[in-house]
Amino acid sequence: MKILYINSVYGYGSTGKIVRKLRDEALKAGHEAYVIYGRKSAIGYKGSTAEADHVWYIADNLEQKADIAASVLFDSHGLHSRKNTEKIIAKIEEIRPDVIHLHNIHGFYLNYEMLFEYLKKEKIPVVWTLHDCWAYTGFCAYYDYNECGQWKNGCKECHFRNEYPYRLLSSSAKNFERKKKAWSHMNMVLVTPSKWLKGEVSESILKNYPCRVIYNDVSLSDFFYDPGNIREEYHLENKRVYLSCANVWTKQKGYEECRKLASKLNDNEVLVMVGLSEKQMKNVPEHVLGIPHCNIDELRHWYSVSDAFFNPTLEDNYPTVNLEANACGAPIVTYNTGGSPESAGRSAAVVARYDTADAVVKLRAAVRQEEIVRDEKKPMSEEYLNLYEQIGRISK
Repeated sequence: MKILYINSVYGYGSTGKIVRKLRDEALKAGHEAYVIYGRKSAIGYKGSTAEADHVWYIADNLEQKADIAASVLFDSHGLHSRKNTEKIIAKIEEIRPDVIHLHNIHGFYLNYEMLFEYLKKEKIPVVWTLHDCWAYTGFCAYYDYNECGQWKNGCKECHFRNEYPYRLLSSSAKNFERKKKAWSHMNMVLVTPSKWLKGEVSESILKNYPCRVIYNDVSLSDFFYDPGNIREEYHLENKRVYLSCANVWTKQKGYEECRKLASKLNDNEVLVMVGLSEKQMKNVPEHVLGIPHCNIDELRHWYSVSDAFFNPTLEDNYPTVNLEANACGAPIVTYNTGGSPESAGRSAAVVARYDTADAVVKLRAAVRQEEIVRDEKKPMSEEYLNLYEQIGRISK
């Protein structure tokens, strides 16, 4: 079977790592697997990936800059990059895949109306994994933080602008209707990585499509109990260590919540915040050890030595950091946000959003287990491969 993956990034970031893992597992299973991606870096994160056989970075830098400018000015994200989308469609014509697995199609690299018009015409079976909420809103990728529910009946008067995908003017109502039309009459199965998001989808413009939950997972060859000597390196031998991680620390990820929690810690406690920007590193409060982005080995050490992992996210789908912490044996305390309690596992302590006082109590009570106990789930790649077989066309 020929499987084509399309995503904004490949090989880094949560969705890029997922796509790479799915492709690798598809190849191991004897399928032909291809990848198209459209960004070598993401906002707030520097990174790139070397191209491999049948992995194509398709993007025009000049058109991408024009896409970003027009999208931000006119609130028209996903409606530009026409030449780039023509290249993507040409590559699809060349591959002739039996199934296309879409991931993030937002990210300033393709025109969703052009792509979906082509997919309808060719009747190619599509699996679309929703990693956020952008597909069924008139603008935003998440709405939890702003406590907005307009998307259920049609986004109208939207006053939020300084959120991804960013904008100056507002065209939420038009965007909502254009997406509704573009997504209609597709040969498509939706996948959500959490039961929470599946529930949200059931109330959205995508509610008539079959939707199943397939949980994301992480590589256990990267994340396992491995403390190293990082406590000694940072002179934390006699400290109780709490850990929080983010690719980009924003208010939505809980940056201010971590600072509030730190103000409640004692001198024998420290909150390690991994992923701080250069600017944030200059303003680290008392009882916080700030760490910029680190490699997988160092991150694994931090997970393994932490007495508890704290996830104060205020909008999320199925955060991978919880999975990584679990794999390294760290007890988890998370806010009751989106799918975070699901990815944190049955043994996690779930506290109300913004309740740092209760979070401190739960962190102090957390105890690492001698043996790591994981929830029994089918491997993510196995579930996706089964789905491709169910809906894909037979290669000729």
